Amino acid sequence: MSTPNPVLAAAIVGAGGFAGALARYGVARAWVAADSTWPLATLTVNLLGCFAIGAAKAMSDRHGFDPAVTLLVFAGFLGAFTTFSTFSFDALSLARESGFLGAAVYVGVSVLGGLLLTWAGWSLVR
Repeated sequence: MSTPNPVLAAAIVGAGGFAGALARYGVARAWVAADSTWPLATLTVNLLGCFAIGAAKAMSDRHGFDPAVTLLVFAGFLGAFTTFSTFSFDALSLARESGFLGAAVYVGVSVLGGLLLTWAGWSLVR
């Protein structure tokens, strides 16, 4: 199982990303009727994405995914559906490999840094 050439790899990621973006849009449309002040669509996508990346990784570990399938599912579909699942998986991997402290620092810097930079970007442009 070899990695596809860069052009084919980009096409595979793009196809998965297209499907993931449509799935994300579908979830958002499903929540339109909820009329809630909570961002339920984003929450749903993030939680579903976390479950999906965990399940996909377990299947890949058990059965071995072809590199093209790995690109399609992880970088493509889940990358477009939600990056939160990747963030969550990376934090879990850090905790398993490096211990709780490394994972906690990663989560803290990601969340607080993300909030700070979101505010900074918003403040700069408004």
